[in-house]
Amino acid sequence: MVDLERRALVVAAVATLPLSTAAAQAPAVVTPTSVARRPLALQTDTMDIVLVRSGARRSGGRFAVGLTRHEVDGREIYLAVATDMSPTGARTFDTLAVDAATLAPLWHRSHAATDSAAVEYRDGRATGYAHHENQPRRRRETATGR
Repeated sequence: MVDLERRALVVAAVATLPLSTAAAQAPAVVTPTSVARRPLALQTDTMDIVLVRSGARRSGGRFAVGLTRHEVDGREIYLAVATDMSPTGARTFDTLAVDAATLAPLWHRSHAATDSAAVEYRDGRATGYAHHENQPRRRRETATGR
């Protein structure tokens, strides 16, 4: 889950930047510290995915990601919300909450038609569950290395 935490922070930070800005200004190694020093753009981006094989083009779906800032219980947080819609109309929803001052992850949720997962980060531990269709819900806990 530590790897998931790192990837989620990078995705939340970089995916919310305009593509030209992300490519031109991103440091060679993106870390939570390097991102926390820069203002995050509060915006929504959408992408139409096109699949090309042997010159034939077809829809790969649509992806949208948005970043908003909120106050929750006196604490400023960022919410990164992503939604993906496949060409068949199947949807996936993914939400990550991070502390606005430090970008430390608070929680992460992912939901699709046949599976879901949730992780909460507290006191140096990540706890959560994964649930896949026709399988029992599995609870997990691990140290995050803080």
